[in-house]
Amino acid sequence: MNRIYGLDESASLSSDSGMESAEETRPSSTTSENSFDDWPWNECSGLDYPLDYDAAFPLVQNYCLGLVSGDVSIIKSSAQHLFHLCRSGFSEALLSFLPEIFMTLKTVIVAIDISKHPDLIHSLSGIFYYLTENDTAAYLVPPDSYIAFVAKLLSFPLESALYYTVAGLHNLLDHKSLRDKFRTPLIIILLIQILWTCFLYDKSFHPPVTCNPYLAFASSTSLSKFLSIACDSLCLLAHRNEMSKRLIHAKQGVIPLLYFVHTYQFEKTQSVCVRLLRILSTQPQTKKDILKNDPTLRFFKRSANSTFQQISLDAFWTLRNLSDQCASLANHQMNEISEILLLKLRSIEESLRCWKAKIYSPYDLQDRYTISRCISGTLANFTCRNPFTKLFLVENGAVPLLARLLTFTMNELSSHSTLCQSTVFGGLCMAPPKYDPIPPSLLSCLCGRRSVSLSMLQATVDCVEAALRCLSHLTSSHQRANEALHQLAYDWVDCFLAGEKGVCWMIDLLHLTSHDEGVCCKDHAIQPMPEQWDALDRGHVFQLAKAWLSLARNRLAGGIWRSPDQEAALRSAVGRLELFMFPSIESLCQTRLQCKKGRAGQAVCTEDYRLLCCALCVFVLLSAMPPFTDAVRLFVDLCVCVCVCARLQAKEPAAAAVAATSDSDGDEDDANDDG
Repeated sequence: MNRIYGLDESASLSSDSGMESAEETRPSSTTSENSFDDWPWNECSGLDYPLDYDAAFPLVQNYCLGLVSGDVSIIKSSAQHLFHLCRSGFSEALLSFLPEIFMTLKTVIVAIDISKHPDLIHSLSGIFYYLTENDTAAYLVPPDSYIAFVAKLLSFPLESALYYTVAGLHNLLDHKSLRDKFRTPLIIILLIQILWTCFLYDKSFHPPVTCNPYLAFASSTSLSKFLSIACDSLCLLAHRNEMSKRLIHAKQGVIPLLYFVHTYQFEKTQSVCVRLLRILSTQPQTKKDILKNDPTLRFFKRSANSTFQQISLDAFWTLRNLSDQCASLANHQMNEISEILLLKLRSIEESLRCWKAKIYSPYDLQDRYTISRCISGTLANFTCRNPFTKLFLVENGAVPLLARLLTFTMNELSSHSTLCQSTVFGGLCMAPPKYDPIPPSLLSCLCGRRSVSLSMLQATVDCVEAALRCLSHLTSSHQRANEALHQLAYDWVDCFLAGEKGVCWMIDLLHLTSHDEGVCCKDHAIQPMPEQWDALDRGHVFQLAKAWLSLARNRLAGGIWRSPDQEAALRSAVGRLELFMFPSIESLCQTRLQCKKGRAGQAVCTEDYRLLCCALCVFVLLSAMPPFTDAVRLFVDLCVCVCVCARLQAKEPAAAAVAATSDSDGDEDDANDDG
């Protein structure tokens, strides 16, 4: 929970925020008597308040009665006294004595025109902030009282009031139960307008604009601290919320946000702003806004090599989410960013070698795997139908680099140690008894006491799928595709995906995603808990199979092998995958054909449209590579399912638009906004 120390000596930020040593950027003449840092103590500063709660109770009652007296001078005096009582540590007592205090504050702002009394606005916003520092405030006060009060205070561009109100709002947003209550267009629009106000204020000398006498941030530190809290509040509201993102698009909130990323050096502000960009990069409209207002992706070049790990991580996620829309970038810009990505991949490879020497901890390693996953997805999108980027990556050694990283990643997963946080006994788990490798997230340890979350399974499958898709792009449809195949033939020998091991792994995933507990026999290596079934997504497995088959097709068509055994092993693996994929596709078709063409069936078919399209691609890829089992009826059924889903989507334009614009590499809001 953020703390704002408005007037005491602890107003500077903590040493780990990166903002403590900032120098003032404004001349003293720009400050005003309404500045948050210079607000006068008034006559209340000399009062000697009681130090015990019992003695404070009569004062609290009198001041609360004064707030509803109707006399502006009495209201202002009562608000000032209550504000300083809260500053003195009596906010919790005030809530316990008078839980209806927020209703009283709401009455004040409704009864009189507080815009004419900046000192009253200051006191009311300060009371609000100190009350929200108590967790009990979220449970004692009806949310409607909060919303009306906050909306009123956010509409006044008074520096101290904005500080207190936004910080108090952020305190309330820390409670997940209240976030939906505050996700109203009015609150979100007011926060966006505040960003624009700060943006215009920061540029007030270039070019000059009319000076706002009530908004005068004394230094870049105070403005940056405020922006951190305001942007983080927007992060909490926009996270997994389509309406908030659409409002940010409608009010062009990306423009000031990008300016803050480019302008401010402070780590806290950078971190929050880049995190908000990451959230916005998952929505088609705001994604285009980012690319329109930063066509050269300056924000990424600035943040990718940040010494603050979270900023770098969010920058790579944002780029990955944007990468499917980066076709507008010039070839030299695409190559410039690709060069940054390759340098980072080489750095990660070196880090993995150091980890083998026990220099890094598994926690550090997990962040590097995450960045590797982002880079693989970005390069896969960059190389889609782009021969210039393919040529650049092949010339700069991307093929062997991706193959080595993929091999290392999956070999380490086989030891059930790399991506595991810890075990109940503090040691590493044994390798799985059957198939090698198996992602650790799928396993219940042999001790029988630990069943880890399956969220890491999606990440593992996504990482492997992205790397395979990128390799399949690099080995076809450009001038040096044969060179890429030669490089892959050399580095593909030890990769588990080269033959039976990779097929065993994908077959295991198909079993798991069938959501049929009878599929997994008792001696099966993968034993997820019953409550973990719903966390598995069959669409990811079909995407993985599609990428693997695309690369296998390129290798078989290229005919470049180090030994005849390689070709035989790959053809055998394709045949085995076909035996298991066809029943899975047939089961999918039967399920979808049985869906009634009602409202429920329409929702199911809309959701599974992309899954069916992916299954059709897998079928076509298998049909192009011998051995292939003739399955004309299955092909017809699959085409019928896709057509039915497409027709049903046409009846729901909104759902169709979402399905058409979303991308498997673009929507990372659910899993990766938290961090």
